[in-house]
Amino acid sequence: MDEILEQMREKAGRLLSDHRVGYDELRVFATPRRLILVAEVAAEQLPSVQETLGPAKRISYDALGKPTAAAVGFSRSQGIDPGDLQIRSTERGEYVCAVKSEPGGSSAGVLALLIPQWLSSLVFPRSMRWNSSGVSFVRPVRWVAALLGGKRIPFAFAGITSGRLSRGHPILSPGSFPVNSREQYFKELKNRFVDWDPELRYEKIRRAVFSSARGRGGEVPDDEDLLRQAVHSTEWPTAIWGEFDPVFLSLPSEVIVCVMREHQGYFPVRSRGKLLPFFVLVSDGAKSPRTIREGNERVLRARLVDAVFYFEEDKKVKLSDRVEALKAVGFLPRLGSMYDKTQRLVALVRGLAELIDPSLKGDVQRAALLSKADLLSGMVREFPALQGIMGREYARRCNESETAARAIGEQYLPRSSGDHLPETLAGKILAISDKIDTIVGCYALGWIPTGSEDPYALRRQGLGILRIAIEGGVSLSISTLVRSAIDLFDPKILQSRGDLQQKVERAFVEWMRSYERTQVPPIPSDLTEVVLATGIDDPKMAQQRILALVVFRQMEGFQPLIVAFKRAARILPPGFAAPVDTALLEQEAEIKLYELLLRIEEQCEIRWTEGAYQEYLQLLADLRVGIDLFFEQVLVMAKEPRVQANRLGLLQRVVFLFDRFGDFRKVLETG
Repeated sequence: MDEILEQMREKAGRLLSDHRVGYDELRVFATPRRLILVAEVAAEQLPSVQETLGPAKRISYDALGKPTAAAVGFSRSQGIDPGDLQIRSTERGEYVCAVKSEPGGSSAGVLALLIPQWLSSLVFPRSMRWNSSGVSFVRPVRWVAALLGGKRIPFAFAGITSGRLSRGHPILSPGSFPVNSREQYFKELKNRFVDWDPELRYEKIRRAVFSSARGRGGEVPDDEDLLRQAVHSTEWPTAIWGEFDPVFLSLPSEVIVCVMREHQGYFPVRSRGKLLPFFVLVSDGAKSPRTIREGNERVLRARLVDAVFYFEEDKKVKLSDRVEALKAVGFLPRLGSMYDKTQRLVALVRGLAELIDPSLKGDVQRAALLSKADLLSGMVREFPALQGIMGREYARRCNESETAARAIGEQYLPRSSGDHLPETLAGKILAISDKIDTIVGCYALGWIPTGSEDPYALRRQGLGILRIAIEGGVSLSISTLVRSAIDLFDPKILQSRGDLQQKVERAFVEWMRSYERTQVPPIPSDLTEVVLATGIDDPKMAQQRILALVVFRQMEGFQPLIVAFKRAARILPPGFAAPVDTALLEQEAEIKLYELLLRIEEQCEIRWTEGAYQEYLQLLADLRVGIDLFFEQVLVMAKEPRVQANRLGLLQRVVFLFDRFGDFRKVLETG
């Protein structure tokens, strides 16, 4: 709904501007039963003057000053008399010009045409048709109130004629009331139990939910999505606490939370991280809180009884005994079964563990083998959001290692941009492997995300890999990871392996750009491009270089250094390479630059190997004085070819130190 509100504001503003209706203070509000647009609109539409250039003056009039056929034809096309044509001087000479003036009309008349256009232009994730008008809208339209200056704006939309009546809360105040002014309208809504502002409802719900939880001796964890869901499903929200039999706490806490949150929209209550047998629900206009509470408690109990049944039945079958049956469970079209994916994951995690931590190889391979087995459990069939989580619980009950069990539970993390990461290294390895297998498989079949389409959530999974690497502190090679995943697919579905490798690697570069744009504070785009230009094979190292650049830019002398570097880079011919012959170093400035280079190159190699990028950049800064002195005192393009090549070779070694870090040519110079 937040996106709909912004769409309402943006489209209304554009329509008003396009039709010359002056406005101020454009505001939008929404509840589950009403969309509200409020604006200060001018009473009269602005007049319009439109000028259209025609043919040149010299061919528009004859020697006697009478309009020629060219002028007559142009004036006819513009719907004006030839005698009304005017002359305009331009850079290319004088031309005839048709000037058409259109007076402004009443804004009320314009709005009567614009409001139906505005309503029709709104796009919703889901729409419906409900009457013979054929109009598609998010919900059936029951009434429309539209006023300007206290007077009704007449129009029809979806078979409903606009009026000046609105309605209160459907339960607490179901009757209609007349609208006379903005102030009176909002006052009546409040009196009739309608909180029209989503942000005010948000704060009201948040305070009420947290207060209700504290009343039960607990707290409600922050849950932005659930809060927004409550905001956009209520007009007069009321928080009501409920309870359930503590016997159900024998279930894994994620099961209870899933039932409450995903299926019922309840807020779970915890104390010191432990789930309590209470919940908080948000009701819309509760006339009888006790009745609502008891009804929801009955519904929750029934769902939890089902969960206990599935849990007990699932425990009768070992997780490992379900693996073979995955052959009958499809993964994605042409990418085999879930059993095939499991076998690829076993190979992928083995290779990753070998590179990251060989001691984990046995546990993480076991986790990969069992990772999809819970898809065949009754619990996951009933509650799909619990996949992975139930695999972890069943693995524990089958005496699998805790390392393997936790990895199974973390394999899908992060599920969204704000979700937490796997905590264990084994979980990170399995999560990376699961995501890269899906990404490579989809890219191999041409299922590549577009600007508006990403049905297999490949961007989310790619960003998930980057987050695990960067925020989770995992060093990995994207090119090696992609190549390993490609090697495990049936060659029949692969086109050009090289092209596929490049496409996926380019996608990771683009996902890295997206990642940097979401950082707080935002990373300057030119600094991101400096590093991306040399690739992001190791995302963690790439991020460290970007952050080092951000700090480096704040240092005094950064811009002069970039100017000096770019001067050196520009003078080098493309692809130039030549050794430096110390015997040809003639002038003091080039000798000093060479000696400075010898000291700094050795230190740069050490800092680069250590990943000490801030210190590496400081060493580059130490070169500036030497570079500036070199250009002041040395003629690079000497007449003697050997001397010229030697001096270019010296600059080439300077540029190499910069180019190793990134492409500093992309740094935007500032005054």
